[in-house]
Amino acid sequence: MNPPDSHVILQRILAYWQWAGMPLDRDTELKALAITRQALQQHQQPALEVALQAARAALPASPETPQAGPPLRRGSLRYGDY
Repeated sequence: MNPPDSHVILQRILAYWQWAGMPLDRDTELKALAITRQALQQHQQPALEVALQAARAALPASPETPQAGPPLRRGSLRYGDY
């Protein structure tokens, strides 16, 4: 017997967030339940697709990646004008 769509959607959202490093606390679970409910109430697109798009959007923005090194400065090996 296949599990209900709501179980599958909720499990996928929580797993996605856990893999992304988001802490799974009560507030996170409530957000996941709200996304699951909204996804099941709309009928234009598949519920799982809508839920995963909303789950991606709910992730906190990642911090800017620091620059790998100092800026490059072009130089010359004195072979002529550069």
